[in-house]
Amino acid sequence: MTLQPSSQPPLRAEHSVPEGASSSLLGDASTLTRELRAMVHAQLELAELETRLAARTVIHMLALAVGIAVLLVGAWLTLVGAAVLALMNQGVSPMLAMLAATAVNLVAAGFVYMSLRRHGESLGWPVTLRMLKPKAAEPKASSKP
Repeated sequence: MTLQPSSQPPLRAEHSVPEGASSSLLGDASTLTRELRAMVHAQLELAELETRLAARTVIHMLALAVGIAVLLVGAWLTLVGAAVLALMNQGVSPMLAMLAATAVNLVAAGFVYMSLRRHGESLGWPVTLRMLKPKAAEPKASSKP
């Protein structure tokens, strides 16, 4: 069985599309474009509102954290004062008791500082930056006998 060319002319686009379909297709595309723009606008508006809410929440949380910090500093000062008074009641001179409290504070501050430095190393997206850096051309291994 061999294939022979058809005697009928090839179908063209104007033969396969009804007359009113072209304007209907443009109308549908226009409607789709309007609906798509409205949907994108609604999504962006929602993102804006959620961003504002997140910003307000963060500000509120920071204000509460400052309040907690002030209360904790007050409690720490009271605790250090009580420790100094306890040392003085044990017969330690006031100057030596204050120096001991200062030394404890400095040691605690040193531990906090080391912890901050350790946590600060992960800021700045080191893995992301490493992934974005272009890889240097690796030297080809020379074949030495």
